[in-house]
Amino acid sequence: MIKWVKESDRIVLIYHFDTDGCSSGALIYKLLQKYEKTPILALPCTPTLPDNVVKKIKNVLPDLVVFVDLSIDQHKEKVLDLSEDRRLVIIDHHQIQNDMNRSNIIHLNSMFTSDKYTPCAKYIFDLFELEDFDWIAAAGVVGDSGVSEWKEFVEDVMRKYDLGSSENVRESLLGKIDEMISAGRILKNSDGAKTSYNILCRSDDLKDFIKNAEILEDWRFEVQAELKKLENDFEKYKEVHGDLFFFEVKSFMNISSVLSTVLGWKYTDRTIFLIKQKNNMTKIHLRRNDGKINLGKLVKKATSRFRNSAAGGHRNAAGGHVLKEDFDKFKERFLSYYLKV
Repeated sequence: MIKWVKESDRIVLIYHFDTDGCSSGALIYKLLQKYEKTPILALPCTPTLPDNVVKKIKNVLPDLVVFVDLSIDQHKEKVLDLSEDRRLVIIDHHQIQNDMNRSNIIHLNSMFTSDKYTPCAKYIFDLFELEDFDWIAAAGVVGDSGVSEWKEFVEDVMRKYDLGSSENVRESLLGKIDEMISAGRILKNSDGAKTSYNILCRSDDLKDFIKNAEILEDWRFEVQAELKKLENDFEKYKEVHGDLFFFEVKSFMNISSVLSTVLGWKYTDRTIFLIKQKNNMTKIHLRRNDGKINLGKLVKKATSRFRNSAAGGHRNAAGGHVLKEDFDKFKERFLSYYLKV
C-alpha cells in the first residue's frame, strides 16, 4: 500500500461515520502526512457504499481510493466498477464477504489472518506502526466495544496518559471521546462525522484534541441528557429473554446505536437487542461485550429470506434492518436461534 501512496497524487479517503471509522480515517490521514500526501476528498460513509458517494469519488478523478472500516466487499460489482480506472485499498475488520484482492485492489482485513476481534483503528495502528497516535486507536477500540479483547493495549494507553484504569474506561477520557464523536453523528449526521474526523486529524496529541474539541463536548452534553432518559426507560420496560434484553427505542434522535453501546458496557455479560421503527423499516442494534456470541453471524442468519432486509457486523456489535411488517417474524426467529446458542 505504501508504494501506491507514494505513486499517487490524487488520493480519496472514505471512512465509516462511527467512532472507530472516524478514528481509522484520522490514522490514515496521519499516515499520508508522513509521505507528504493529503486527501483531495475525505468523506464519511455507510457500509452500503451509496451511489452518491461513488459519484463523488468518480467526479474528483482520483488515482487512489482508500476505504476504512467499511464492509464494501459485500458490494462486489460496485467495487469492481469503481476500480476500473484507479487503484483501491480496502482496510476493514468486518466479516469477509468476498476477497477483493486484484492487481489494482488491495484488500486488508484482520479476519484474513485472525479470528480475534480487532476494531479497524487498532488494525491500522498495528499495520502501519503509528505509535504517536495510540490514543486515537484506543478511542476506536473503546467505541467499537473491543476493550475485552485489547485490554492490555487500552491499559497501556490509559497508563501512558494518566487516564485511570481500564475497568472504568467508559468514565475516562477515551470513553468521553467516543461519546463526543457519537454525539456529532447523532445530531449532525455526516457533517458531525466530518467535524470529528477533522478535529482528530488536526490534533497532534491528546492534549491538542481536548483543546480543539469544544464543539464536540457541547454536542455530547446535549446527547447525554437524552441517553439518561432512555436508560431509565430501558430499565422500566425491557423484555428479558434469558440473558438477552430487548427494548424498543422511541426518541427524536438517531441514538439507538449509541444507546446499545452504552448498555453493552453496563451489562457486559448480556446481549442488548434494541430496535427503532422508522417509516416502513425496523432498524436493529445488537451488542454483547464479552464476545461469547457472534452477533454478526446470528443476525445475518436470522434476516436471511426476509425481503428488503440487510444485516451484518462482527462478534460484539451488529445490526441490520427488516421491513416493519416482517419484524415480529424476525424477532421470533432470532430469539429461537439465540436461545439455542
